Amino acid sequence: TGSGPGPTSHRKPAGAGAGGECHSRARTRRGGKQLVPAMDFQALLPLLLLASGATLLMLQIAWIRNPGLTGALAAVILVLAGLSSRFAAEAAPLQVTPLLLADRYALLFCTLFCLAGAVTALLSRDYVSRGDEPEEFFLLLVLATMGACVLAYAVHVASLLLGLELLSVSLYTLIAYPNKSILPLEAAVKYLVLSGAASATAL
Repeated sequence: TGSGPGPTSHRKPAGAGAGGECHSRARTRRGGKQLVPAMDFQALLPLLLLASGATLLMLQIAWIRNPGLTGALAAVILVLAGLSSRFAAEAAPLQVTPLLLADRYALLFCTLFCLAGAVTALLSRDYVSRGDEPEEFFLLLVLATMGACVLAYAVHVASLLLGLELLSVSLYTLIAYPNKSILPLEAAVKYLVLSGAASATAL
């Protein structure tokens, strides 16, 4: 009939060609509330797994302090998040709110970040054991990976800053390991000051 796109249509992501348009989906209303389609959760599956994994690590550290168990659990979480990108690719490209876009490039970089984080978790177990409270190192590693994945998904300045801050704040502490040496602590303080000045300038 020639009518224009409705209010629920989503913008086409840059670089999407034929067959690469965002999936349009109707949002069902029940009781005056918008329901989030299942495809949104599928597209954000790597981020959801990383967030759930970080919560699981917090609970595990609170109940059982075991660096070997925490490192192995963190590696498993990162590998599962990386592999879930294959399942999330079935819904891509998909605009999930104005903040995030799940396309092939976002999922590719998310997979690389997760696999690199898993390798780091496996190789750093002996290194962090020389300091106090090594379990938090693996929790911060998962959170830093999540921040990097949010940056890969970001298409808005708000999501860009959220992902950048999540990545940066985790790195502040990661740089300070092992915390029994003065040099890592000095490096962490310098990075904190430099990053704070850079964020203030960017804002």
